[in-house]
Amino acid sequence: QAIDPHTAAKHRGLEREHLLVLQQIQKAGDKGAWTKSLKDQTNLQQHTITKVTKELMRRQIIKEVKSVQHRGRKVFMMWDLEPDKAVSGGTWYQDGEFAASW
Repeated sequence: QAIDPHTAAKHRGLEREHLLVLQQIQKAGDKGAWTKSLKDQTNLQQHTITKVTKELMRRQIIKEVKSVQHRGRKVFMMWDLEPDKAVSGGTWYQDGEFAASW
């Protein structure tokens, strides 16, 4: 399977923890993965999850999205995915907040 050089460069130097978290986020798809679920599924400590997700966001591999369903919850998903309407709120919401301009 051929991998594009840009993607390979983004993933270069990632450690086992990064790959574990990335795998769980990929499984979650457009619904996103919550920090607590990542912690439970990977058996990593909270500070490790935080460190790993920050690094993956810095490399633009994943992004953080505010969940409309669960206020105060941020979920992580792959950088190139569009969030599910259940997560983003669809056209009525922007950045997890109700768009009053409508």
